[in-house]
Amino acid sequence: MIIANLATYPPRRAALKQVIQRLSNQVDKLNVVLNEYTEVPQWHLPQNVNLVIPPEDLKDCGKFYPTVGSDDVVFLVDDDILYPPDYVAKTLDWLLRMPSALYAVGFHGSLYRVRKSDPAKTILRWLRLASDQNALEIERKVFYFRSKLDNPILVDQLGTGTLAIRGRHLPPFEYMRTSQKFVDVRLARWFFDRGIAPVCLPRKENWLAPIEHEETIYNQFTVSAPAHIGREIQAFSLKRKNVGTVINLNPGFSSASQSGDFM
Repeated sequence: MIIANLATYPPRRAALKQVIQRLSNQVDKLNVVLNEYTEVPQWHLPQNVNLVIPPEDLKDCGKFYPTVGSDDVVFLVDDDILYPPDYVAKTLDWLLRMPSALYAVGFHGSLYRVRKSDPAKTILRWLRLASDQNALEIERKVFYFRSKLDNPILVDQLGTGTLAIRGRHLPPFEYMRTSQKFVDVRLARWFFDRGIAPVCLPRKENWLAPIEHEETIYNQFTVSAPAHIGREIQAFSLKRKNVGTVINLNPGFSSASQSGDFM
């Protein structure tokens, strides 16, 4: 079964309807976790859309709240992205073309590396741990989902708004529930610890498009993330072999094909 999991809350109601309209006919089941809702909206929806009010506000961890089967293919999606009509079919095709089952694929990826002494580079200073005098400053390159990418790239981290994975490799909710607003980082750590390779997929520019909102997790939280998130990133960053290289699907990795400079 092909399942999509999405978490939302009331201010995103209008955008949510767009996302449901675009995705519901591409999957067998679309789970929508309604954070902060007090009652299920009386919308006329396709039968395969499952609206769920969780027992508490789970924020973005709500994507991991619905139960899925080990043989399901699970798409993690967001309420602020316009998905094209061939989104699920093309993503599924890429997932099934990976060299083994131990892969996750997506369209928003990040690479981490030790900071270079170049003031022109963008530095995520919040990754420096104030409590650790030997902590490394790490910088990040992001492959934004709306931007063009020519080849599949092995990355450190995938965004959970454009990700597909087999159900048996998805972490349980209890593992994710304490990672509100940094689920991408917690999931990347899960992948690293279990030998699951995250791959950022090729696409044309603006094949995926954002739905603009005044508030986002990024501008409310990520730009000033606390030190404990830096510790989680240090648990998997700078450790994965071949990260940043192009995936050659016949047969494996091509370590000579690099992704370019960090931003």
